[in-house]
Amino acid sequence: MNKTYYLRVMRIVIFLLTFGFLHLSAASYSQKVSLSVRETTLKKVLQAIEEQTGYEISVSSSVLSTARTVSIDARQMPLADFLAAIFKDQPIDYEMGKKSIMLSKKEKTILDHIRDAIGRNGEGDVQTSQSTGKALQQLLAGRVTDSLGTPLENATIRIKGTNRATFTNTNGEFTLRDVENGSILQISFLGYSTREITVSGPIGTVILSRTNAELEEAEVILNTGYQTLPKERATGSFSFVDNKTLNRIVGPNILSRLEDVTSGLLFEPHIGISYGTTSATNISIRGRSTIHSNTDPLIVLDNFPYDGDINNINPNTILSVTVLKDAAAASIWGAKAANGVIVITSKKGQYNQPLNVAFNTNIKIGNKPNLFYSPILSSSDYIDIEKYLFDNGNYDYQIGDMYNIYPFTPAVNAMIDNRNGLITTEQLQEKLNVLKTQDVRNDISKYVYQQSVAQQYSLNISGGNNTDNYFLSGGYDKGFSNVKGLSNDRITLNFNNTYSIIKGKLEFQAGFNFTKTKLKNNIGDGTSPAFSNMGTIYPYAQLADANGNALAIPRYISPLIDTIGHGQLLDWSYKFLDEQKYANNVTRNTDYKLNFSLNCNITRHIKTNLNYQYSKGDMVNDNLHSLDSYYTRDYINQFSIIDNSSNTVTRPVPLGAILDKSSSLYTGQHGRFQINYDQEFGEHQVTAIAGAEINDVSTNGQTGRFYGYDEKHSAITPVDYISNFTNILSGYGMQIQNNDNLTIYSDRFVSYFGNLAYTYLGRYTLSLSGRKDGANIFGVNANQKIKPFWSMGLAWNVSQEPHYSLSWLPLLKLRTTYGYNGNVNRGISALLTTALNGVNLYNQLESYIANAPNPDLRWETSKQLNIGIDFSILKSNRIFGSIDYYHKNGINLIGDAILPPTSGFTSFRGNTADMRGEGIDLILNGKILDKQFKWLTTLQYSTATNIVTNYKVSPPTNGYIIQGNLPVVGYPVGAVFAYKWAGLDPENGDPQGYVDGKISKDYALMQASTNKEDLVYKGSQLPTAFGNFMNTFTFKQLSLSVNISYKFGYYFGRPSISYGGVFSGSTLGSADYEKRWQKPGDEKFTNVPSMIYPYDSSRDHIYSHSEVLIDKGDQIRLKDIRLSYDLTKIQMHRFPFSHVQFYAVAENIGLIWRANHDHFDPDNINTFPIPLAISAGLNLNF
Repeated sequence: MNKTYYLRVMRIVIFLLTFGFLHLSAASYSQKVSLSVRETTLKKVLQAIEEQTGYEISVSSSVLSTARTVSIDARQMPLADFLAAIFKDQPIDYEMGKKSIMLSKKEKTILDHIRDAIGRNGEGDVQTSQSTGKALQQLLAGRVTDSLGTPLENATIRIKGTNRATFTNTNGEFTLRDVENGSILQISFLGYSTREITVSGPIGTVILSRTNAELEEAEVILNTGYQTLPKERATGSFSFVDNKTLNRIVGPNILSRLEDVTSGLLFEPHIGISYGTTSATNISIRGRSTIHSNTDPLIVLDNFPYDGDINNINPNTILSVTVLKDAAAASIWGAKAANGVIVITSKKGQYNQPLNVAFNTNIKIGNKPNLFYSPILSSSDYIDIEKYLFDNGNYDYQIGDMYNIYPFTPAVNAMIDNRNGLITTEQLQEKLNVLKTQDVRNDISKYVYQQSVAQQYSLNISGGNNTDNYFLSGGYDKGFSNVKGLSNDRITLNFNNTYSIIKGKLEFQAGFNFTKTKLKNNIGDGTSPAFSNMGTIYPYAQLADANGNALAIPRYISPLIDTIGHGQLLDWSYKFLDEQKYANNVTRNTDYKLNFSLNCNITRHIKTNLNYQYSKGDMVNDNLHSLDSYYTRDYINQFSIIDNSSNTVTRPVPLGAILDKSSSLYTGQHGRFQINYDQEFGEHQVTAIAGAEINDVSTNGQTGRFYGYDEKHSAITPVDYISNFTNILSGYGMQIQNNDNLTIYSDRFVSYFGNLAYTYLGRYTLSLSGRKDGANIFGVNANQKIKPFWSMGLAWNVSQEPHYSLSWLPLLKLRTTYGYNGNVNRGISALLTTALNGVNLYNQLESYIANAPNPDLRWETSKQLNIGIDFSILKSNRIFGSIDYYHKNGINLIGDAILPPTSGFTSFRGNTADMRGEGIDLILNGKILDKQFKWLTTLQYSTATNIVTNYKVSPPTNGYIIQGNLPVVGYPVGAVFAYKWAGLDPENGDPQGYVDGKISKDYALMQASTNKEDLVYKGSQLPTAFGNFMNTFTFKQLSLSVNISYKFGYYFGRPSISYGGVFSGSTLGSADYEKRWQKPGDEKFTNVPSMIYPYDSSRDHIYSHSEVLIDKGDQIRLKDIRLSYDLTKIQMHRFPFSHVQFYAVAENIGLIWRANHDHFDPDNINTFPIPLAISAGLNLNF
């Protein structure tokens, strides 16, 4: 029996389990019971159930004899709810079958044992407090549930005005000793209204109701991936994003929903500070922590690192997200945590939860992008420049070159015809005037772009009984991009089931996640116009005629392609609009995960967890260049061999399609064993975890190219990759492209971890955390293979001190932490590494040295200090929040270093660099109005700065510094430098800079200078201050939420005219051309240099990187607006829905303010701003 067989069996089992659970729940809710009785025996009530529902009830007389009388008034109540109501206070358990109900004696809970021990039916011995003389409840016990009777685990029970508090267990139960009569218990739970109860005797069951308020200082349960803990017991720095905040916008990507709502987290998708780094998310937490290594935070999904594509996670299945920011919060993840950790928690079912069905659907429509945003040269100016170049003889070499194969633009062709006497000067001007009225952006907008449409459907089903709970979710996402030919489909399936093997003692959990996506990228075939700046096509080109028929855009000169081959070659014309029809580029992803856990409560205070996860995912990309596509026709023609004597054609590249195929497969296995300890000793509380885990992730990648591909029969034609063939156009020799490549990566980690938190008097907390990581990527020096990471933290809840009397500041908590985290660079190795370079001319494998040996290679290490304050202001907690200051030191970072030539290497990368950073995170929440009309506000403000303190290789010249190829010691990663500007030369409009402090036009010397005084440092390329300001207004069922984001303290280089790019046809230039210097005196009004011929690339470089083109990126943006209308059971008592919400969202609304006066969007310098998108959706719960 192979693995495939087991997987099939597992899928069948999961399907049957799911079907069974849903069937039972649906059946129990389809049956209705109507009965009104008072103080009636349970036996009579059971008889009524059998008569009305047809269920057969099995119960022994001994069990029935212990039953209490029943009082209930039910009208058409679902059977499940009816049973929950009548057995709520009975000493009897029940279990439902398909058409049967089994009754049994209820196992004693902790409360029952307490009652038996003290013999007072739950009421503790009453003694007298020596300090106050008030009566004491020696042992106070109770239980906390929701309105449906579901126990609420980890609810907080606090004695108001004191430092004493405790938490409920898995059954919702709690105990407190020596509580004075008259004391007030505050009972709170996340998402529920807080209750206050005066102690005078037994507490019994406390029922909490859900709150409708959007902003409450409710109990926040943080998830580190190893344990959950209330925020009030945490010493570290966390950001918590609840389900409501996650769902304020729509979209298929979970990480995009964190943007501009999460403190300390910055999205910068359009800023490319590389230095060779890798990033899949473009997210930073508290700024940069590395120079050359991976900058992404660790993504954790349901307690394990997520190995797949983050786009595979369905946001509708996510309950909450916890961001671990400082060392105490993240150090438990050790070598993977230097960039921060994002812990994603999925939704799950609950014990004794009635069937809950939630359906969410929405549609999102986005505008076309504004192609006229980029201020490129107008068609008129572009043609004027072509005329200027033509008159200066710029095209004469190509015109007279018999080997030239590339065409001229229509304007230049007309000028050539005029020179050759084929047309008159008047006819030339008439043609040019017509061309000047054309703008290719109009055709691209009409034929290439469209409104984007995204649809999302999600169905979640959850429920549970005394021994079992489940959660099942299915999702479908379909979207069409604003570029025609780009689309995506995604199907997701998630299932989670928890079964109580021994109630309160042993629990088994199993989960299954499945995702299948399909992405079509059929916008062209590798020869399309560039959509970001259209730099490969002249601005007055036409893609279609007046009837919408595709027009050809010459790639080679017409006389050549019309005559070469004497009609034996394939059609060589290029029609871009037809290419969209021939493109067939499809990427398919499949990803699934299986996870199992076994949880054992050894004692009330000691628990163990055994967890295992198996994940597997594959990506297959098929890019089929059909025979009709220009790419294939052009490639076949270039290799064609024409025999003029026989008028025959030999084709080394055979007729047929060309298939480029790539695939990757990853498999991951994660195992963890953990022991948890939690106990109170009077005024002391200790919480601890310890464990070990092992991770193994392997990735295999493969690429290949197949010629003469017959899609119908899946047949290919072998080709000769070794021989040199003469290119029919250039006459040069060339080999047929061979894309065969194979890559294999394997990462293995073994880790040991522990965490201890000690709390004294409910107000002093000490936390310690330690972890040792080992990995196969080092493995040279044993002392570097296993790296310890640790942290410690302290917290002091000042407001819980007995003599604390600041009534206007009801909460004041101080925190501080210090510790170490790590990072890994998977691009380098401790061993000498070679890489294959394909087959050479001698048919031999060729290789090169990719990595010099480095026996001292180790983890990157980040040391972080954090000092924080949690607070609330005014008695009703009208304002509450936190402020954190942090300081980071990155040591042993990967950097470059020089080696002596005798080593055989000039340089290498190893642990040679250091950097430091610091910043603050401020969160303010306010309840401005809290009556029928509510006004809730949240302000988040973060700063993040960094400085490179040690780097062994310095940029050799100012030109290197300007290009940003290497970091500069004493400045941040991504520092923005520019040449000092001395204005334009009043005689000829040349740009002027400085060399050794003196005005100069020696452009080559400016670049070669090593005097940094000739440069000006502007600031960071990344925002150093950022955050958001959110306001939510609610009146009855109507809610309006507005989110404003901002970024300050950063700079960008704006694009301007580059004459070299325009002259060569590689760019479309800039509208700054109209501001160029043209005559003496213009230098007083403009900084745009004059146009000269021939152009000087160094002259262009100095101007393009001068300080006059550096703008501030500071901005304030209206990020999104959300409008919703909620209906509850009160308004819909005739309908089966418990909650209905209609909502609409507007995203990417635009800038409110920007610091630059050139009308650039700082987030979209070299591309179009993301267009406005409007969404409408419906949420149903029943």
